[in-house]
Amino acid sequence: MTLFVFYSVLHSVLWASSYAAGYVESGVSAGEAGPRFEPQVAMVCAGRNHQYHAQYMTQTGRWVTDANSKVTCLKDKVDILRYCKQVYPERDITNIVESSHYYKVPNFCRVGHAKCKAAAWVKPYRCLEGSFQSDALLVPEGCLFDHIHNQSRCWEFDRWNTTADRACGARRMTLKSFAMLLPCGIDVFSGVEFVCCPKNYKSHGKARPMEVEEPVALPQMDHRAQQAISATPTPKMATTTTSQEVGTRDEYFSRFDPHEEHDAFRRAEQRLEERHREKVSKIMKEWSDLEERYQDLRAKDPHGAEEFKHRMTQRFQQTVEAVEAENEAERHQLTALHQQRIVAHINEMKREAMTCYTRALAEKQPNTHRVQKCLQKLLRALNKDRHHTVSHYKHLLNSDYEAADRERDSTLQHLSDLERMVNQSLNMLARHPDLNAKIGRLMREYSAALRSKYSTPPELSTRSPKPITSDAKSEEEQVPEDN
Repeated sequence: MTLFVFYSVLHSVLWASSYAAGYVESGVSAGEAGPRFEPQVAMVCAGRNHQYHAQYMTQTGRWVTDANSKVTCLKDKVDILRYCKQVYPERDITNIVESSHYYKVPNFCRVGHAKCKAAAWVKPYRCLEGSFQSDALLVPEGCLFDHIHNQSRCWEFDRWNTTADRACGARRMTLKSFAMLLPCGIDVFSGVEFVCCPKNYKSHGKARPMEVEEPVALPQMDHRAQQAISATPTPKMATTTTSQEVGTRDEYFSRFDPHEEHDAFRRAEQRLEERHREKVSKIMKEWSDLEERYQDLRAKDPHGAEEFKHRMTQRFQQTVEAVEAENEAERHQLTALHQQRIVAHINEMKREAMTCYTRALAEKQPNTHRVQKCLQKLLRALNKDRHHTVSHYKHLLNSDYEAADRERDSTLQHLSDLERMVNQSLNMLARHPDLNAKIGRLMREYSAALRSKYSTPPELSTRSPKPITSDAKSEEEQVPEDN
């Protein structure tokens, strides 16, 4: 997975020009406002000694400093998605996508300083709302619209950018614009739509809007794009990937099936462990060979042997540290992507269940059986979210206590939101006295039974709200579609 780095002002200015030369902007640009407004967040990662408050865009198209938050530099996609939801609570933010261009964002406030005068070139994140809809691209006369879609590919924004660019290059054309198709996780997608124009093209006619309604896989184009990616490194300096690295990357990162995600993740963990053992075994064999050389040298030149042993030991330690760091980084990438996919799948389950439930209640004569089934589906989805959240936090407690401590407040807030959604969904029955009399008590018992299956760590117990235990009273509340 790509490690997201927003460069400091100096580095950003230097790299913005070179990056923009080969890449084009997709969809809505970060600087546009008014009717083209889109929720966006921007951050600067300039090191521990230079921390700046994050910014977000208002409906008027102006960047505003989020001085009330401690957020400065986020690199994990899940954290960025959560932050989008935090600064746009009234919007149904479901995903994020990184801008393909750098933009100069003014008035960054340095933490602990009153003046906000820092301007930085950054790549903002678009906070995507509701169910995903691909952008409609304009196709000038003389240009070509096309798309690539492959369910077995789950790639990031930059990689699809490269794919589209190479697809146009194969036609001896240049990439005019592009947009993502069908998300398969947080900031990862399974396709791209794009517009190719002739080289040295100058627009003379009207452009027609194009939009992909039902993406169709194009295996031949995918093959060409794959070859292009394998042969060309990504332009980001901090994340340069060679063809060798692409070729040896685990298949888990490029294939996604929500029905097999758990098994696929476990198999990927096993493959990672096997690769790590092979590397360690190779190092130990090299160490054994060096030890034999040391013993031979010791008999001939004791002083030279000791110098050799010192260099050998230092090199061995550096090699072991590098292998361990590499393994830890790969394990973190694996776990982070798994977390993103699970969260995205659970959110989709909740949305489907909420739609089912609200539509069942909205009928002129609600069907009791249908309402019950939809509500049970919703309660199961909410409970699955709760179970996953608690399990993830337990894992952090055992593996990274500092990370668990950092996530405690956000985890508590998420659990509180889930409990409120459960209460609201049960309370909605009270507006239908007949339904409430028939299934109200049954549904509350069903909810309590689901909740009792899983224990909550003591670290999360202090602020966790109590579940409903008595008959719900009517409240004029609607079930929110997401957290």
